[in-house]
Order: sequence, then C-alpha cells, then structure tokens
Amino acid sequence: MSEPSPIERATEAVMNEIGDVFLHPDDAKRIARAVLAAIREPSDGMIEASFDWSAWAGEERLRDAGAKTWQAMIDTLLAEGE
Repeated sequence: MSEPSPIERATEAVMNEIGDVFLHPDDAKRIARAVLAAIREPSDGMIEASFDWSAWAGEERLRDAGAKTWQAMIDTLLAEGE
C-alpha cells in the first residue's frame, strides 16, 4: 500500500478539523487544494529556511532558487490530486 499523497493528508486534516460538521470528501479535498494553492507564494522566512542562509547571505540567485523550488513543489503537489 502506498503512502497517502500530501493532498490526501490535507483532505483528511480538513475532515478531522471540522469534527461533526458534514462535509463531503470532495468538498474537503477542494478546500485542502485551495489552502495549498494559497500558500504557493513563499514568505521571506520560508525562502530563507529553504537553505542555510548564513552560508549564502547576499546570494540573490539562491534566494530566487528557494522561491522557485517551493513553487515547483506546490505546483507538483497540486497536480498530483488532479
């Protein structure tokens, strides 16, 4: 059996958080995907956390690479659930 995808885990988290409120699993999946799409653009802190900033301070190309890596990861994640 394969490990659940991040979309599946996010959908399950939505379902767990709403408790007794009825929500169809397809709606929970749509909400999970919307949240993941909303965090596609990384914050400065997220970019800095993507590599050892102290070793590369001032390297704008690496900062750009961190953002592009995050975006590619989220894009891939969202595509997995289609």
